[in-house]
Amino acid sequence: MAVTSDTKKEIALGIFEAGLLNFGDFTFKSGIKSPMYMNLRNLGSHPKFLKKVSKAIGEIVEDLNYDIIAGIPYGAIPLMMGVSLELDRPVIFPRKESKEYGMAKDIIGDFEAGQRVVVVDDLVTTGDSKIESMVPFDEAGLKVEDFVVILDYDRGATDLLAQSGYALHSIMTTAEAVDIIAAESLIDEAMHERAKAFLASLKES
Repeated sequence: MAVTSDTKKEIALGIFEAGLLNFGDFTFKSGIKSPMYMNLRNLGSHPKFLKKVSKAIGEIVEDLNYDIIAGIPYGAIPLMMGVSLELDRPVIFPRKESKEYGMAKDIIGDFEAGQRVVVVDDLVTTGDSKIESMVPFDEAGLKVEDFVVILDYDRGATDLLAQSGYALHSIMTTAEAVDIIAAESLIDEAMHERAKAFLASLKES
């Protein structure tokens, strides 16, 4: 199902109002200066908005061919559970570190080899970390074909994932979210231009 403009607007404004996207002057760990800072990992602290996002992600997921929903720890866990409850479908997720005791399973949850898994996450940048996260699923004999995210930074992830046999689905790009926020006069035009220039520079890097 295509994401409607109304849904995009609701999610973009909700991200801003919940403080999950902030504008100003920030310095990343890498030293990069940025006029915006995204923190979708705090989505679980906003249950009413989490329900809205889970419904929007769920509308995308229900059109896909899958058996189980998965999330990538730890940021995607609240979203994964929200979508699970929205669609009444089971979930699994990989451990951050391999377990050497007990049943020594690297994936938490019940599953069978050969089952299809759709992975939900908060956002995607270049897509390389998504591919790296597939190791435990591959080793368990699970088949991942689709990733569904809230925001896509539009830095080539669609093509990179496609080369490895995965399809990427998103509610919207980060640039779309910024445009929507600006259209509602929640940031001024100067900040809007700074944010657009920053996102454009990321695409070129």
